[in-house]
Amino acid sequence: MEEISLAALPLGVWAEMRRETLEPGAGRRLRELGLVRGTAVSHLYTAPAGSPMAFSIRGAVIALRTQDCRRITVAVETAP
Repeated sequence: MEEISLAALPLGVWAEMRRETLEPGAGRRLRELGLVRGTAVSHLYTAPAGSPMAFSIRGAVIALRTQDCRRITVAVETAP
């Protein structure tokens, strides 16, 4: 599995959340929303200006600032 930032996740691709290096308050809020290690995340869409980005997380749509997405690492299954 290749690890990339959440901001680099292509549209429609599923990945597994690995870690985040956000400010304590923002990180806690995302954990409360269910974004914890091992959670499946899919990139749904990006605003025309590039931020925010929307993701499917545990059946909910969550919009995150692109600058925050750069501080979240996900693992993507790579082709053999």
